[in-house]
Amino acid sequence: MLDNYFSNDMHYFVRWTSRSITLLIISWVFALVTLFTNVYVNLVFQAYMVTLNFYIAINFTNFCTKYGDIARAYLPAGEDPEDIIVKPKETDSQTIEVHTLEQRINTWMEAKEYVGSQFTIDELATKLGTNKGYLSFFINEHFGTNFSVWVSGLRINEAKQLMTANPERKMEDIAYTVGFSSPSYFSKVFASHEGMSPTVWRREVMSK
Repeated sequence: MLDNYFSNDMHYFVRWTSRSITLLIISWVFALVTLFTNVYVNLVFQAYMVTLNFYIAINFTNFCTKYGDIARAYLPAGEDPEDIIVKPKETDSQTIEVHTLEQRINTWMEAKEYVGSQFTIDELATKLGTNKGYLSFFINEHFGTNFSVWVSGLRINEAKQLMTANPERKMEDIAYTVGFSSPSYFSKVFASHEGMSPTVWRREVMSK
């Protein structure tokens, strides 16, 4: 669901939530243990709790603006008012609608607007004058993949062009330039697309 809603990897948000729950459970077990141990264990427990509270507070501050979007991404089909997926029929009006959306997507790709910062399928749908459900259907039908993988593929192709044109440019700079949230995520996605890391890919291209 997250892959078909966000242009970047948002699974780390879910991982943060799961990790926080695990750490809280550990703190409860730790609290029980301190009932039967000495003062030094209690000091360690207090330090642990202070660190845990800082960890949760910092991450909550970083992610609090994403809760609404995450909730929408997990809405079952049909519960979001904009999530209306209608398979195009073979009529002149539907054909015109498909061609219009295709032209708008092509214009969006030619302008390389996918290299911007994080955006959702809702935001792109609004920009293209359609809704999330129809845009998701269109991407799956025409590109054979989901929203996140499609956008990542566009960014990977842009990164390959930059690496070829600028052999000395830092990989970190390229990752951020094409729109990835971090160099590590860029390397992960690049490897899944090309079967090798971006560094190895550039080395092989430059050696030819």
